[in-house]
Amino acid sequence: MGIIRLLLAIAVVIAHSTSIFGFRMVEGAIAVQAFYIISGFYMALVLNEKYVGQAHSYRLFITNRLLRLYPIYWVVLALSVLGSVGGYWLTGNPFKLSAYFDALPYIQPGALAYLVLTNLVVVGQDAVFFLGLNPQTGGLFFAPDFHATKPPVYMFMFLPQAWTLGVEILFYLVAPFLVRRRVSVLVLLALGSLAIRLGLHQLGLSNDPWSYRFFPSEILFFLVGAICYRAYLVLKTRPVDWRVYQAMLGAALLVLLSYHWLPTDLPKRVLYYLFFALSVPFLFILTKKSRLDYRLGELSYPVYISHMFTGSVVKLVLDKAHVPEAWFGLVLVVVTVLFSLVLVRFIAEPVERYRQRRVRRFQQPEPTPEAHLGPTVMVLPA
Repeated sequence: MGIIRLLLAIAVVIAHSTSIFGFRMVEGAIAVQAFYIISGFYMALVLNEKYVGQAHSYRLFITNRLLRLYPIYWVVLALSVLGSVGGYWLTGNPFKLSAYFDALPYIQPGALAYLVLTNLVVVGQDAVFFLGLNPQTGGLFFAPDFHATKPPVYMFMFLPQAWTLGVEILFYLVAPFLVRRRVSVLVLLALGSLAIRLGLHQLGLSNDPWSYRFFPSEILFFLVGAICYRAYLVLKTRPVDWRVYQAMLGAALLVLLSYHWLPTDLPKRVLYYLFFALSVPFLFILTKKSRLDYRLGELSYPVYISHMFTGSVVKLVLDKAHVPEAWFGLVLVVVTVLFSLVLVRFIAEPVERYRQRRVRRFQQPEPTPEAHLGPTVMVLPA
């Protein structure tokens, strides 16, 4: 599913910039929730097949997931902070620091500490979109519609798209207690999450952030992914013509790439989720042994987490060079992918080797004088 993951990340990049000469894919919100389905599938996979049968597996799972997220996040965060400091020193433009400079005269120390801390640890960034900052008192308050607050609190986030990582981490914390349950339990939990979503809609809370960032309703997509894993277990035992798998990949690519042009009178968002969930087991079976697909998939996270930083750099350079805005989307995608290749090569790959060594130590018992070491244990990527 690596090619799908990369294209979903690029869809978010395009959604946050401009179309590529009129070309768009799925909406950014849909791409993020499709990622949640994929995440639910993979977490069910590794928790049922990799982190099993040993003490401390929960701790190893959580720490390995954080090792997957934090190193690249912290590198891009550091570059964003340094870029803002450098911009202020060289040009007088503080970029991402401007929100802090404007709020320093009145913001309470506790509110400032929370905003700085959530930039560092990611957890809590989703909650930022349910908060406002009161200029009179300097304190944070609950805001059901962050669009109506001034200043918007998300402006204090150096990488504002990282709020999705906060949602991901919340799922990681509960996943070991959920995805190993029976399918009937997963379905009931998914229906409960859907009921929360529909209930919020009935209460008039159908706008962002309630439709997009509220964990009790967003966990629906992770649970759908976990159900897809159970479907995969059944599918892989069935004799299915290989052309069916190839057709599913082709259809998934076609719908993803052409979504923007599908008729608007169709409930195309719901239909896309249903089709995407249906395709996930097929896509995984088709691509799970492809090294190229794996490498493409590895680019998806750095593309997603770095595109706001690269976007600010690209926009600054293009504005200085008086390049027409129509080129912005294309240049941003190219630059972000190239930057992501660097992040994968020098950050993600060394960390991944360390992560897999931790899993091998976890899976292999300590040798004794009477024991002989067996062959290297093959582990699933996670």
